[in-house]
Amino acid sequence: KQVEFLEKDSTQKKDVNLAFEERSKLIYQVDSIGKVLVKEGNGHLIDTTKSAKDQFVEEGDYKDGFKDGVWKGHYVSGKSNYVESYTLGKFISGVNTVGDKTYEYTILESRPQYKGGINAFYKYLGNSIRYPSDAYKSGISGSVHVSFTIEKDGKVSDVTVVKSVFGPIDEEALRVVNASPKWIPGMQRGLPVKVKYNIPISFKLR
Repeated sequence: KQVEFLEKDSTQKKDVNLAFEERSKLIYQVDSIGKVLVKEGNGHLIDTTKSAKDQFVEEGDYKDGFKDGVWKGHYVSGKSNYVESYTLGKFISGVNTVGDKTYEYTILESRPQYKGGINAFYKYLGNSIRYPSDAYKSGISGSVHVSFTIEKDGKVSDVTVVKSVFGPIDEEALRVVNASPKWIPGMQRGLPVKVKYNIPISFKLR
């Protein structure tokens, strides 16, 4: 028997609605009434992103198609605001203010990390999973896809099967992921954030 963990198929989804640095160029942008904000990669942009509960506004200059200089952003509700520095699209540093507290950061965002790295997480799974006897006797194999969330404190939560193989195999995958040690949480603008993962765990008989 063999249990495999396919990192190449894993996905991550942040529990946030902010847009981060992208190296793609912005050449031309107009507002809702047709006013030119960015032309030939240069200009001043004010961008509003709406969500179900709030609105997020950020503004700053574009130079040669990239964010440049000081950029500011805030939630309309007032829950937080930030000031960041860029040099031709490269993020330099930022300060995020939430209430009366400030958080300095030099990395916009980072994904959660299992202590020892992702290979250590797969090793933990490999050492912990036991091939269910019912599946083994019946010659059942396959790849079960599991979704889970890394909370702000690093705990694993909301573990569910999104692609089933066989009841006992599904249950075993859920058991070991639920029992995972705490992770180092994901960070965004100096604050921990929830991050959702989907990973396939392949059960094979040989």
